[in-house]
Amino acid sequence: MAVLEKNYFGLVEMLTFKKGNNCTNPISRVKKMLVICLTFVSLTTPAQPVFDADGNSYDTVVIGTQTWLKQSLQTTHFANGDLIPTTVPLNLVITSETNPIYQWSYNGIESLAPIYGRLYTGWVATDSRNVCPVNYHVPAISEFNILINYLGGSSIAGSKLKETGSAHWNAPNSDATNESGFTSVGNGNRNLIGTFNDMNLVSDMWSTTQGTNGAWDCDIHAGNSSTTSNDDPKAFGFAIRCVKNDPLAIHEKDYKNEPAIILYQNPDDNFISVNSPYPNDLAYFLFSMQGELVGQGFLISGINQINLDELVEGVYIFRCIEAQGATSLKFIKAF
Repeated sequence: MAVLEKNYFGLVEMLTFKKGNNCTNPISRVKKMLVICLTFVSLTTPAQPVFDADGNSYDTVVIGTQTWLKQSLQTTHFANGDLIPTTVPLNLVITSETNPIYQWSYNGIESLAPIYGRLYTGWVATDSRNVCPVNYHVPAISEFNILINYLGGSSIAGSKLKETGSAHWNAPNSDATNESGFTSVGNGNRNLIGTFNDMNLVSDMWSTTQGTNGAWDCDIHAGNSSTTSNDDPKAFGFAIRCVKNDPLAIHEKDYKNEPAIILYQNPDDNFISVNSPYPNDLAYFLFSMQGELVGQGFLISGINQINLDELVEGVYIFRCIEAQGATSLKFIKAF
């Protein structure tokens, strides 16, 4: 008791007060009131805004086990400060480029970016430099599925994700309830021939999940309560909505009938080897035990080596995301 009193004076005194039932001691009563007041202040502290690499601020919303940004991303830089340029001219066709890293405000109108966010190529969404704010990332399609399933499934989740009213969705938007607080708006898109379409009609949001045509996205539609997913070429310009890193909220895939990803660690080497049995590239993330994203990239089929030089000693979580789910593996950086 003596040790605890030094570190948690108010709490211990409150417990002592109750145990001894010392109702005549005015000092104990004051200490009890102090604890209650401090607890009240702690519970009513508002959530702090999140900032991207450009200094734009975002509100957050907790939906089930996930924390999402309430606005679409509008940064022009990766988290490490690298620039994400736009095309010149605005309607430049980029389908012949190998790895086009671009962003646009809708139709080049900068005043729309704070409302609708920017549109990004799929190469931005899947880039290992991470376009989202620190401790956030572009979701895998499995993370969108977690959100959608929590809201009752793809046939009704769209209405619960959409902002109400007709300011940012075509009227009448009568199916929208936004009961989730996600506050989706009709971002529109930039198509493969460089023109901008579908503002207030659709919100196409990139995921990091690789597909046959490019990458998977999650779509919300005007006048429709459902959500859809498509495997689209990465040259499209779609919105990005970031989700908070949470390595402990793992939704494991059932590997009973499928090969698993295997991690090998040699204590004499400063890297880990990861064997991926899957033919497509898979996004992976490295998290500290505090949930901070400390590394990310993509696995190719076969043996992959991940360098740990930038990590300090400690325990980390390797997480690999697929279309159907995610797997996580713990490893130790020893020296």
